Formats: sequence, C-alpha cells, structure tokens
Amino acid sequence: MKIKEAVAIMNGHQETQEGFLVHFFEKLKGALLRRHFPDIKSGEKLIETEEKAWELARKFTDTTSDEKFVHIYVTDQHHCPVNGYKQKQFRGGEVSSYL
Repeated sequence: MKIKEAVAIMNGHQETQEGFLVHFFEKLKGALLRRHFPDIKSGEKLIETEEKAWELARKFTDTTSDEKFVHIYVTDQHHCPVNGYKQKQFRGGEVSSYL
C-alpha cells in the first residue's frame, strides 16, 4: 500500500466499489501466499455478482492444480468471506494442513 492510500483511508476518503473477489492460497516454496483476483489495485473491476464469483472460482479450480492452489473461496469488496463460504469453498480445509 502506498502512503497516499493509507492517508486516504485514515481520512475516510477511501472509495470502495461494490462487488466480489475470488481468494485463494498459492503454495510456494513451503509457504502459503494469500492471493485474489481481480486485481483492484491495478484498476480491474470487482466481479459483479456472488454467483459469477463462485462460477469463476469453480473454473479456476477446474483448470489449476491442487499442488499449487488451495482454499479457493469468494469474498466481498472488503475481503470478508461471504456467508456460507466454508460449505462452498473449493479445496478447503485447514490452511495449516497444506504446509
């Protein structure tokens, strides 16, 4: 985060778009890195509906390896998991079990 962004948040001027993201963990050299798409910091728009986000999460799961990507789920624009995500997530489980 740039200091300019932090100051804007502290001043209550952060603009938040409405929508959803797909979150996941990437296995990398014995560590799990939390990642998500779309990349809102680079200007990509959020996914418009929760249904579309789950569809993209499923497609991401179907086209990637569980050796590389795990714990795939949907969040709101504030990066909070949506209701029922534990039952709907792909390659779920305790994150620590993937290390």
